[in-house]
Amino acid sequence: MGGINNKRWCLFFSKYKIVIGISVFLILLLGLRLYGNTKKNQFYKKEYSGIVSEIEYNVKGFPTFLVNGVEGSCSCNNYGGDPIIEVGDSIVKNKNSFDVELYKKGEYVHTFN
Repeated sequence: MGGINNKRWCLFFSKYKIVIGISVFLILLLGLRLYGNTKKNQFYKKEYSGIVSEIEYNVKGFPTFLVNGVEGSCSCNNYGGDPIIEVGDSIVKNKNSFDVELYKKGEYVHTFN
């Protein structure tokens, strides 16, 4: 009896393996999309303003910094590494905005978004 059931399962999977494969792919794609939107929303809702106390750059050259105890980042398309963000610079990020404003020595320098 075990042989008949195994043949049925093999027949089922061989018949529908393309449909199953596409379904698994779409579910994974949807999961990644939802995860990306969650990360984007977290950045969108953050708010910080003050002087950069710590900063480090990742392998791609995007900075992650600490402003008044709040961790911020600038992994946006508009940041090309110039101007370089340093400890002591002022950064402003308003809630419900993707714009990050950089001030060096009290002067407005650039807005990253």
